[in-house]
Amino acid sequence: MNTEEAYKYIAQELVERADSLPWASLVGETIVYNNGLSSECWAVTAAGRAQTRIAASPTVSKNASDAAFFLRDDLLKTTGHLCYGFTFTLFEDGKFDIQYRYDNPYKELEEKMAAEQRG
Repeated sequence: MNTEEAYKYIAQELVERADSLPWASLVGETIVYNNGLSSECWAVTAAGRAQTRIAASPTVSKNASDAAFFLRDDLLKTTGHLCYGFTFTLFEDGKFDIQYRYDNPYKELEEKMAAEQRG
């Protein structure tokens, strides 16, 4: 897989999850854990934000998941920075924007656990 393919797979999942919703843009927020993902997707329509289907087909979902792990690993390899997720926005003209998340979603939990261990 390469970066272009990864973006394509993520866009395909957003489009499939939008189903028949009319949309100006589709947004997917993904958090990448060590061995899993969590994601939320929605459409931006003329009326505002609309929830998309819960999931795409298994093949499309698997490709998008593999793409998310690829992007995380590739960014670490090429930049030395660990990406904890991203927000991918696809516009109706086919252009897209991706914002990577470098803040650690586990930080607050890790600090709480460390404080409890210290007593």
